[in-house]
Amino acid sequence: MSAGTWQSQAKSIAEQKRFPFATDNDSTNEELAIAYVLVGSGLYDEAIRHFSTMLQVIFLLNYIISS
Repeated sequence: MSAGTWQSQAKSIAEQKRFPFATDNDSTNEELAIAYVLVGSGLYDEAIRHFSTMLQVIFLLNYIISS
């Protein structure tokens, strides 16, 4: 599956909130949907990298907010 294909699939899934743990934040939903599509496509290493990056950003933002 090409990058453009899974990105458009993820955008569609995010807009319809057809994945676990959908939020009220469209940007977050799109990031979650990307990881969901990567897992569904068997691109596990890429999905792990994507989830890891998301968690690092969340941790950093929480750190900045609480400081």
